[in-house]
Formats: sequence, structure tokens, C-alpha cells
Amino acid sequence: MSYCAHICPISAIRNAFSRISFMWLGSYRSACDTCTTFECAKACEFDQSSFNFDKNNSMGDYTLCMDCANACAAISYKSKGFGFSLSQPIRRARAVDVWTYLLLLPL
Repeated sequence: MSYCAHICPISAIRNAFSRISFMWLGSYRSACDTCTTFECAKACEFDQSSFNFDKNNSMGDYTLCMDCANACAAISYKSKGFGFSLSQPIRRARAVDVWTYLLLLPL
């Protein structure tokens, strides 16, 4: 996962598109607040925490494998406006993300 997250250029492009996408993977807060098993996090082989996507305003390096959604009923699909997360503060912004937007913007 380190290669995919920090070196691979495809990962940077995938991360950029996850921020402008109108589909969003999140969780039902009420179910997550009382959860003690964290089945969604255990199911993910890339250590992504789907219950944090809404809080971080980012789906991060999510690979769209959907293992978390298959493991936990509290995972939700949301349809938000196109580019919704770009209009919100981005936590853990990386320089590679900014450069990816600048390079893809003219296209």
C-alpha cells in the first residue's frame, strides 16, 4: 500500500477524481457511534476506515473494492454535488494532490 499511496501516479489521479466525484461513501453516524466490532475497518485490506470518510471530508486512497460495504450494514452511499469536497476544507492535503489538480485542470 505504501507504493500505491505515495509513489504511484495512478493513485494521485484516483484520489483527485474521488474528490470531484458526485458519489460518496460514508457511514450512518448513529450506527458507528455504538459500534464495537469495527467490521468495516477489519474487512479492508488497505486499512481504510470508512467511518472516517465524512469526518475527514475525503475518501482518501480508497480503492473502491467495496469490502467495507459488504462487511457492514452501516456503510451508506450518498449522492452529493459534483466536486462537493473541493468546496470544503481538505484535511491532510498533500502536495501531490494539488499538483494533480493543476495538471489535470487544463484538460
